[in-house]
Amino acid sequence: MTSTDLFVNAFTRLAMDGVLLGEMQVANPRLSYAVDDVADAVPEIDIRVSVTRDQSLAREIFRSPMTGYFEKGGTFYYRNCNIANAVSTPQVFYKGRLPNSFVSMQIESFDPIRIMIRPTRSFIYESRSRLTRISSIDTAVNNILLACSVHRGYLPFHSAAVEVSIKSTRHSLLFMGLPNTGKTSTSVALRKLLGGDYLAEDICFVQPESLAVFGGPFTLDETKIQNYDELRAVKFRGAPLGAIVMLQRTLEPNIANIIAPGDPLVEDFLIDMNRYEFEWNHDSFVRHLMLGGASQGFTIAAITKSYLDGLRQVAQRVPVIRLAGFDPTPWAHMLSKKLTELSP
Repeated sequence: MTSTDLFVNAFTRLAMDGVLLGEMQVANPRLSYAVDDVADAVPEIDIRVSVTRDQSLAREIFRSPMTGYFEKGGTFYYRNCNIANAVSTPQVFYKGRLPNSFVSMQIESFDPIRIMIRPTRSFIYESRSRLTRISSIDTAVNNILLACSVHRGYLPFHSAAVEVSIKSTRHSLLFMGLPNTGKTSTSVALRKLLGGDYLAEDICFVQPESLAVFGGPFTLDETKIQNYDELRAVKFRGAPLGAIVMLQRTLEPNIANIIAPGDPLVEDFLIDMNRYEFEWNHDSFVRHLMLGGASQGFTIAAITKSYLDGLRQVAQRVPVIRLAGFDPTPWAHMLSKKLTELSP
């Protein structure tokens, strides 16, 4: 069995025993590389995925009636067909269609968050095939990590991120827009123009209280033709968030303007770009884990509220620079001029 331990960001450690997870929103373990500040990373979220053959408890649980509540070994469970969860603790079991296709997932502690995920090899194969409608093992881990990040106060943003100097002070910038609008090209061009550091190509995390920015370095897509050297982040943690760059393609001539913090357009934009990009609300594994997480405030309602409140908090504190037009080629130069107009 192979074993791999990897910090996917400054606050999350992912350990994989007997399996190498594939491409996820938060990271692609197959394309990981060294970052400068990994020694400073602290595992506030610790996820271990360990392939197992022993699923005796899961087998016992799935001998129960197809739907309903039951007790097993002093724990109260709820079962709905092929998935079951503990009622008072975040623990979930799933039975697949293939022989010996099982997975168990449990949040063992919340401070720090420690999660144990035990799939069988049959489940890994089935979850990545067309035999089932459930999340793949990779997507399930991704969605659990996202929900736990929000629980710990780290808001995921679907954005590229760079760190640059603005009036001699280091700030992080987030680049957001619809796919193929110019997030990557504009962020790379600005980094070259101002000599900054690349933090994230597709996802980063922000703490709404401190505005600290944390990159997600290992998100490159293996199927795309990209200059991977240009998109490699040099570190996990960036400078505080200085501005959000709104990218919009239109038929009008290129324009750049600043939208002040607190403008309703900022809140709407952040929610539009991020709320439905992340799928933890739609993941059966996450949902059933949360059915047992009420005592810790780890529920769908609590996580969703925390996320939306956090986005609104960022919208009240951070300006937006809007870049719009048909041709994104000059956007980096337009942005560099607008950055000098920001208040210190």
